[in-house]
Amino acid sequence: MLKTKFGKAQSLFLSKIVKQGKKQNTLAAAGSWFTGCVGRCMERRREAAFAREEDLAHKLEAMDGTWSWRVEYKR
Repeated sequence: MLKTKFGKAQSLFLSKIVKQGKKQNTLAAAGSWFTGCVGRCMERRREAAFAREEDLAHKLEAMDGTWSWRVEYKR
């Protein structure tokens, strides 16, 4: 009789641990997915900023050193 009660308690305990492990794995997967999304977004923003800087540099070179605030304002 004791073995069955202990066995039931042990199986309940182990099932809770397994469920908690699955929850932790799910949270870890969601966290890694989120950080991946944020990382990709930041990389796209860096690339866009670099492209804007390159575009502005080309425009300034084409102006032969004359700079106007209107050129920068239109950007």
